[in-house]
Amino acid sequence: MEIDWTIHFGDIMTALGVVVAGLTFVAAYLYGKRKDRETANHENYQRLELASLKVFQNEMDHPELAEVWEKNRSALESGERPLYFYDAFFYQQLNLFEMACSFCLDGELSSDVFGSWVLWFANLCRSPYFREFWTQTEAAQNYIAAFRALMDEGCKLYAGETYKAGSDSQALWAKHHEFFRYVGQHMKLPDLATWLDRT
Repeated sequence: MEIDWTIHFGDIMTALGVVVAGLTFVAAYLYGKRKDRETANHENYQRLELASLKVFQNEMDHPELAEVWEKNRSALESGERPLYFYDAFFYQQLNLFEMACSFCLDGELSSDVFGSWVLWFANLCRSPYFREFWTQTEAAQNYIAAFRALMDEGCKLYAGETYKAGSDSQALWAKHHEFFRYVGQHMKLPDLATWLDRT
């Protein structure tokens, strides 16, 4: 019995059809995954921005929260408000920051958007109250290790600073650049090192 090895035009067309169908399926799948990721990035960005508005509204509704930017925890301990009033304000921000960090690590938030949050992290670390809250209570233990490392570094870097809106000394900007470099290296986002230099 002899085997016919002749390749017919119909066989070639069938094989090509299978290959084209397979490639079309793969391309459609990859395109769908990219679109899903873009949608997730957009939705996460919107959720974070809307939640951040609540932080700002909270500070507007309670102007006494502004004390945490310039005073340390022990100075407010004997005040008329309990410390957990101020602590809750920081937990509200930290929870958002941790979400932004997690979304970015998971590829669900672009590094460009994440960069816009890093300066907020930095400014939080400039608060004397926050540094005591983060380093002298159990607060840091409530967060994932990657995020804790960022805030630990921020507290070290901004030690001795006091947050004042509009402060823009060269020394402060040098610290901001150093913090952005650290965050970029730690999270493997090299473009964060130059994020502050964008025009």
